[in-house]
Amino acid sequence: MIDQKNKPGLFYGWIVLLSCILVTSSYAFVNNYGVFFSELETSFGWTRTLTSSVISVAYIFYAIGSIIVGKLMDKHSLKAILAIVGAFLGAGLALCSQIQALWQLYLFFGVMVGLGISASTTVAGATVQRWFVKRRGLALGLQAAGMGISGLILAPLSGHLIDLYGWRPTFIILGVVGFVVMLIASRFIVRTPAEKGLMPYGAEESSQAKRANSAPFPDRKWTMKQALRTKAAWMAWSIHFFASVAFLMIVVHIVPHAKDMGIPTTTAAGALGLIMGFSIAGKILGGHFADKIGFSKIIGISTTLSAFTMLFLIGIRDVWMLYLFVALFGMAYGGKGATIGGMMGQLFGVESLPPLMALLTTARAAGAIVGPMLGGYIFDSTGSYTIAFIIGAACYAITAILAFTVKPPPEKNASPLAS
Repeated sequence: MIDQKNKPGLFYGWIVLLSCILVTSSYAFVNNYGVFFSELETSFGWTRTLTSSVISVAYIFYAIGSIIVGKLMDKHSLKAILAIVGAFLGAGLALCSQIQALWQLYLFFGVMVGLGISASTTVAGATVQRWFVKRRGLALGLQAAGMGISGLILAPLSGHLIDLYGWRPTFIILGVVGFVVMLIASRFIVRTPAEKGLMPYGAEESSQAKRANSAPFPDRKWTMKQALRTKAAWMAWSIHFFASVAFLMIVVHIVPHAKDMGIPTTTAAGALGLIMGFSIAGKILGGHFADKIGFSKIIGISTTLSAFTMLFLIGIRDVWMLYLFVALFGMAYGGKGATIGGMMGQLFGVESLPPLMALLTTARAAGAIVGPMLGGYIFDSTGSYTIAFIIGAACYAITAILAFTVKPPPEKNASPLAS
């Protein structure tokens, strides 16, 4: 095996990182559902609870797809995997333009688009951590920023296209974009540095590599089965679950909430896009500081701030207050988004990271079942989101407590993996 320092030119890991940023950007196509929320509600006369349920289905199939991808990615070509999920993403979005009934939206958006984003965290998060030892936190922050970059563009673009052409043609346009992005990413991604005859960025041979991994990433080698028997794994799952309940409640309902205040569709969609946009800075900063103080602490800090900003959302009445919330929440949310995968690597090592990342997607799916539908049900019952946002803030507070208290399990409980 050859260290990248012995090879002239650009370290290929940076190209892999760029590919992973594109893969991660696919996640934003599901979060973008909020832009279409009011259009679907108006067109079909559905309640907000029913309209919200589609995003729950999408995240269930995102979790199922992530588990499958996590098992396949070390045995089959990443290029083929990304091409297949990209086809699901593109076709699912395009077919949404033809829906006439709720079951069709469940199938096209819930099932197909959900499967289409299944590589966004499993492949991207695990691959980046295998390519980087030094500056791994920063690399993960940049990778996670792909969702923010995509969301910053997609939400206002979708709102603008809906105003110009309607929601049906907009779905077709987004389908084409999603498929092309995944094809481009599949062209350059490589599973491990060894496949290119390289060492991970910042790693050196034998004892030097171990020292490089020791802070903040110890050379842990937990199997999936071993990890599932630890308290830390289920605390990590709970961290992602409670944060997902709150975050997805916001993502799905922020646009209809803004429109309820008389804010135009394009402006409301722009607010959702700016949440993703401000999250870019939060993710990069979160990843950078995670290298210094640890991933779980960054999650604790960011979710504490998120709890306070959700309470601020209750009192919003004007556009300037909405955008102040967007800036504060986007920055706070971004710190957690960049570091959840890194926390799993820090707790259990990178050897079995794909299935461990897939485990986290089940927490996201569970949060997607609760958060959006709870927000819709509370609004349908009370005519207001106030109680929903208070519950969301409480979920973030629980997340912070768990993040500040989670600890790596004793290494003696793990057995060495076969080399």
